[in-house]
Amino acid sequence: MKKYLFFFLVIVSFILFLNYYSIKHLATQDGFISNKIRHNTPQIVKNYLKKINHHFSEKIFIFKNYEQKKEEVQKLKQHKLVILDKINILDLQPNGQFIPDGTNLKISKFKNNLFFEMGVRGYLAKDEKNIYIITGMGNLFYIQNKDILNKKELILKKINTNFYNLAILGSNNTYHRNIVKNVLVKNDKIYVSYYKKNNENCFFNSVLVGDLKHDGIEFKQFFETNECQPFYDDNTAVGGNLADYKKNSILMTIGGWDSYVRQKNNNPQNIKSLIGKIISIDILTKKAEIISMGHRNSQGLFYDKQNNVIYSTDHGPEGGDEINQHINPEVNDVKNFGWAISSYGEHYLSEEKWRNEDLYKRAPLNKSHQKFGFEEPIKYFTPAIGITQILKKNSFNNNIENENRLYVGSMGWDLSEGDLGLHEIILDEELKFKTSNFIPIGERVRDFLFLEDLKIFVMFLESDASIGILQEM
Repeated sequence: MKKYLFFFLVIVSFILFLNYYSIKHLATQDGFISNKIRHNTPQIVKNYLKKINHHFSEKIFIFKNYEQKKEEVQKLKQHKLVILDKINILDLQPNGQFIPDGTNLKISKFKNNLFFEMGVRGYLAKDEKNIYIITGMGNLFYIQNKDILNKKELILKKINTNFYNLAILGSNNTYHRNIVKNVLVKNDKIYVSYYKKNNENCFFNSVLVGDLKHDGIEFKQFFETNECQPFYDDNTAVGGNLADYKKNSILMTIGGWDSYVRQKNNNPQNIKSLIGKIISIDILTKKAEIISMGHRNSQGLFYDKQNNVIYSTDHGPEGGDEINQHINPEVNDVKNFGWAISSYGEHYLSEEKWRNEDLYKRAPLNKSHQKFGFEEPIKYFTPAIGITQILKKNSFNNNIENENRLYVGSMGWDLSEGDLGLHEIILDEELKFKTSNFIPIGERVRDFLFLEDLKIFVMFLESDASIGILQEM
């Protein structure tokens, strides 16, 4: 069959070539052969051949100019970034207010369409007086805590930085809309996690640091994994979340970078690699230590200083999103959370071209962690909820003695599955799972934080790149 198809294509190509040659050359030259063809070919055939020739020539033109057009589009994108980077104030206007079903809570939304253009994703950080918001493309804004409850509008003020020149323009990064992975403020410094493009075949996790000044920040390189990964797209599991840790250190999640499926390796289970790990980084020496391993794509991270516990969330594949708990973490006692030997999810059907016996040998996804020597999640979600940020606190104004509550964001697209909202996980006095509640937001909750003095959640809602305020009525 393939042999006949080959000969058919050769014949068709030959006919098209003769047609192209006759129209372009013989039909425009004087001579016996060309005159015979011109005078003896019916007009209807001439018109048809001209139509085919025009289509054929157009295809050749597109092919020849593809790279030129591609370069022009890239220049337009870069120009757009430069313009967006010059915006100094964003006024977010009220965009609806509602009460989630079955709660005594109120959600107020504020929106400016330019936020969406700056990268639909966004991440939040805070210090004592301000909230900091960084877009997916690295545009950094702030608003004072006292202004966040303004009912008329939220005014975000721009902090000028060198992020664009350092992280996007310098590496010609074409996936710039989602280049930023998280932001953290600690000790008057601001840390920005992003994926770095070294060349077309080398991408890795990286962190910038700068002195936190509202009149301008000069970022410098702080940390890099320096483990080249061969590709990046918006679905690549890179991790990159940051969290405050012990006195002179911070925590960072490093994703699995599709090790098992596309790269066909087991780096999350390789103690010599930082891929698929949670690490601590000394902010003075910049030395990194592995705290835990066996993670797929941890996008939620929180350190409970009072109880010395690290809480993290991990995206499963098709199902199996996890909330993990690491009690009394130590660098000389690395806990293993099992990916991809164990998982309560399944390999995506869209990964069919990689689904074979070798994949299941590398990544069997056993339906137990403990049985295979790994740490069990305190809760998992199947179907997956698109799990994101996590933090621990008592609920709003109701301080219940000996009760600890985790709040976890969810994205996804289906409210009935627990997507598009916040999950409240209630733990007992021994920090074991007790029960859970769901707060429907109706938007993809990419990131959020809690302001203790105001008793409110501030959320970055990814569905339309807006800010949401959740408070008790």
